[in-house]
Amino acid sequence: MRLILALLALLVSAPALAQDEAIVVHVRGMVCDFCAQALEKVFAKEAAVEGVAIDLSAETVTLTPAPGAAPITDARIEELVTWGGYDVESIERGTAGPRPSGASALWPSRP
Repeated sequence: MRLILALLALLVSAPALAQDEAIVVHVRGMVCDFCAQALEKVFAKEAAVEGVAIDLSAETVTLTPAPGAAPITDARIEELVTWGGYDVESIERGTAGPRPSGASALWPSRP
């Protein structure tokens, strides 16, 4: 009985753990604090994103998925970055390699 409960707990928690993995977006053309603020505002409105960290020197945006929310898709990330005025070079999720596609601050998007 304990074995069954342990296996069931693993099955239920595995998708939740996978969703909490950071998403690293490589953005072309992001070079100043104004750039970072623009993308922070864009992602702040997304229910699927709990937080964002921007590294200007690496030109990356690291997204923290919101627990319990539907995961944000690569297509939606590209749409938001493009709307912010920049181009996505690649998107990395967890330990997977970059997916070609077309840390200045950390904020919670909602209280």
